[in-house]
Amino acid sequence: MLRRMYKKYEGTLFNGHKQDKPKGSNDIYEAVDVNKLINDHARLLIERYNTVCFDVKQMQEILNVGESNVYELLKTGCFPVKTIGKRKVVSAFALAAFLIKA
Repeated sequence: MLRRMYKKYEGTLFNGHKQDKPKGSNDIYEAVDVNKLINDHARLLIERYNTVCFDVKQMQEILNVGESNVYELLKTGCFPVKTIGKRKVVSAFALAAFLIKA
């Protein structure tokens, strides 16, 4: 039976998902459940920032970019944006999906 093999995710966002590297392997691992990673990371964002929606200032901190770069990202349609008054907000799950898939 063929098993799908992918490179192991080595990012710092999901230390709980890291596996020990088997001896003799060439950094090839079984597929990671991306939806589980997104849900876990969204939960971590919600717990850390105590909110389910992030505004531009919070996204600046999370993405470590400037305000104009965040507005450019919002214009590109990388994730669904809601406007509340003059504030633009993005859900934690959309932001987590962007961080994982980018």
